[in-house]
Amino acid sequence: MLDNLIGGAWGYVAIAAIALGILAYTFHLGSSSATAKWEAKIATIERNYASAALAEGTRQGAANKEAKDRESVNLAIIAAQSAALSQKQKELSDAADQDADRDRVCLSDDSRMRIDSIN
Repeated sequence: MLDNLIGGAWGYVAIAAIALGILAYTFHLGSSSATAKWEAKIATIERNYASAALAEGTRQGAANKEAKDRESVNLAIIAAQSAALSQKQKELSDAADQDADRDRVCLSDDSRMRIDSIN
């Protein structure tokens, strides 16, 4: 009797095709939903990454600026120390040139005082 209702072998094929179509459509709906969920997750991750990259770039820029500011201060200090040292060296050299005992074999009191004044 079932053969009469569905029309023989072709009826079974038609029922199988309909069932397969329903399963495929259901799978498609599920995979579309999963795809949408994953695309939303990936988009969120990309936004978070872009935000973190921007924050890190800003942090590095500020750190580099701060380091350059410290460097310029340190270079100014070194330049001032170098100028002071050069001035001290010139003063000691001029004093040594004017020392009456500069040609003596051993150091005079003034020579020792000049040497001791170097820190």
